[in-house]
Amino acid sequence: MTQVQQIRRGCCTAVHMNALVRPEQLLAGVDLDGYSPIDKPCFGNPTSLIEYMLVCGYDDWLEEEPIEVWVYKHGRLEVHDGNHRITAAYEVGLELIPVNIYYRHGSEKVHALVS
Repeated sequence: MTQVQQIRRGCCTAVHMNALVRPEQLLAGVDLDGYSPIDKPCFGNPTSLIEYMLVCGYDDWLEEEPIEVWVYKHGRLEVHDGNHRITAAYEVGLELIPVNIYYRHGSEKVHALVS
């Protein structure tokens, strides 16, 4: 498993690439307003994302485009990519999903998603 790496890139102070996180930890940052529902065919596939995850889990095809989450200093989560995948993973009961976590303003010291 990868570890949190300290960096200095603008407001980003640390990054944790391919962290394994429980989907329910990320739900507060999910925004599905205006997006297509996760139980309908999507991404050019004849099946829904939920059906796909029930059969394949979180496989290499889904990992091609990483889920990206930002964590701010007061603990607020913001999902920048992966709203559908997080929600579908939660709905089908996946235990852990890979996420790239970007900590901003030193939030990794207080609000680390992965221990």
